[in-house]
Amino acid sequence: MKNLFIAIGFLYATYAPEIPLLTAFIQIEAPAYAKWSRLALVETKNAYPNAQIVDYLYKGTTATDDLSIATFQLWLKEGDTEFGVIVTVTYTTATEEFKKVEFEEFARPVWQDMQKTPNRS
Repeated sequence: MKNLFIAIGFLYATYAPEIPLLTAFIQIEAPAYAKWSRLALVETKNAYPNAQIVDYLYKGTTATDDLSIATFQLWLKEGDTEFGVIVTVTYTTATEEFKKVEFEEFARPVWQDMQKTPNRS
């Protein structure tokens, strides 16, 4: 019986299709906006040191010949208050030299608050 298992193992090893064993080592390339995403998160923590970032969304990048603007939408919580911040990171398109970061706060949309309120009619 032992010889049968050895023979089956040998046949399988000989005739089995090649299986890539190094798939765990495949590197996934970081998205182009990753550098600016990290910067947006760091600068947001600096601008709002008492707030926690609870959500994050990359909105896109607009580019001209000279400048590119990467836009991110973050949701912050500070104590019992939650609010959104649009973060725009401006950099030189050709050299990727950082120019500036800007923040624009926004409140929760009214319709989201309405979903939390029970209907009292």
